Amino acid sequence: MNWSYMQHIQRMIDRSPLKLGSVTCTDDITALLRLYVLKASYQRSYAIDLLDSGKYKPNPLLELELCHLYPVGAGGANIPDNIFIAPKFINRKNNSAIPCQDHKFGGVLSRGELIPMGDNLLTGLIDLYGVESVTEALSGLERPKRFHGSTRRDPKFKGIQHELPLFNLLRNELWRFKQYETASMLFSMERMKEISFHFPIYLELLAILGFYDVLSGERDRLLIRMCRIERAFFGDPANGKLSWRSGGINDYQAVMYRFIRKYLYRYFNVEIERQDSVVAFYNRFFSLPVLDSAWYSGELVSYVYRDGVKHPEPTGFFTSDEAMISIYELTD
Repeated sequence: MNWSYMQHIQRMIDRSPLKLGSVTCTDDITALLRLYVLKASYQRSYAIDLLDSGKYKPNPLLELELCHLYPVGAGGANIPDNIFIAPKFINRKNNSAIPCQDHKFGGVLSRGELIPMGDNLLTGLIDLYGVESVTEALSGLERPKRFHGSTRRDPKFKGIQHELPLFNLLRNELWRFKQYETASMLFSMERMKEISFHFPIYLELLAILGFYDVLSGERDRLLIRMCRIERAFFGDPANGKLSWRSGGINDYQAVMYRFIRKYLYRYFNVEIERQDSVVAFYNRFFSLPVLDSAWYSGELVSYVYRDGVKHPEPTGFFTSDEAMISIYELTD
């Protein structure tokens, strides 16, 4: 119960107006712990800052949170089906948003009643479920690796063009929520390099819009629109009918660029034609800079962290003229 993850869960339950009434059984506690362990695997924590105590402070490179789809403060359940691993920046932007009723990610409203937690989570669980039930549930957990702060831990990151950290996280979380059609659409976009604009930053920006769609519950339903666009160009994979008409990939590329451009500005006030705007926005999701501008070439610089050293690598990026030419050709 002294694990930091268990302490996070205790605070999570304490924030709920229903307290222990926001969970349904002891298995919810163990499932929440496993979500924290899963989140940590995406965060790529490092430790390069010494505290006054002489120990190193761990920091996540990719800043993530366990995000309640139906807000816990409004009675949302503290169960995995109501929790999405997502960027901290998006979660704080939509902190108390209640999803609309026809949204795929409406979350789960707890049906329980107020059950006080007592002195701490352990005693509260024992009072509610009994010693044997709690012991059985917690004894099956593997103890997470603990960072003691005695040694430095350098950041390790292969760069966005190799890892696509936000894109892969969104795809995996959609799969965990059994949104197989949408997750498969993202698989297709990554595999088909022509459709991904050849440039990883656009897949990452699409993922940011996807996270916003999931957590905000907006009626725009961006992920549904993305699936419809793909089906309109390439058919429905479930029916085995794929269309590879001439120029289809280029047209799809132009439409998806326009899609990103529209919603990135609407929700985040980011102009995709401005490299500095895109760089500053994307770096907000990380604790260290992972992207920069290369004005001399019109490209972006993706930073790779290896052996305690930051290495620059160029990655492609549409200039505004190139992108708009593709759009004008499609709309003329």
